[in-house]
Amino acid sequence: MADVALPSLPALPDSEATPTKRGLASLLSDGWLRACALFTLVTLLMPAEGVSWLDFCPAMRFTGAPCPGCGITRCGANLLRGDLDRAFRYHPLGILVLPAVNGLGVLALLPRLRRERIRRVLARWLSAWGRLGLAVVVGFFLLGWLRWLLVFLGWISFPMQ
Repeated sequence: MADVALPSLPALPDSEATPTKRGLASLLSDGWLRACALFTLVTLLMPAEGVSWLDFCPAMRFTGAPCPGCGITRCGANLLRGDLDRAFRYHPLGILVLPAVNGLGVLALLPRLRRERIRRVLARWLSAWGRLGLAVVVGFFLLGWLRWLLVFLGWISFPMQ
């Protein structure tokens, strides 16, 4: 039996890219990079124990339990100061997520040509690892809500001891 050559499928245009790939590509937009740079600056300036008079979290205020993002800034402040143990107690996933956020923040400060070159490399990487990135985001929120429930029930404390 003779082999039949199948025609190759055309590449999807950007307008037909999957929502996962479009969402992850937006992480490399100039606006997002600037937000990462601002977050990195805040974590550099913030004291490691946080600012006691500044509490934005309605979940913590009304339930006494942290939302999925609670402690991420204090985790970053401790991480940048090299206190990994304390950073982990404020937010266990921050140790994995924040180096990427800080790296994107530094990327925002690079000259445009260099930033574009790095952005192209990162876009290819994000395209290849799109589902993994989505799994990390979902895992971040699931662990955050589990932590909220455990603190709310009084089984653990926040920050973790």
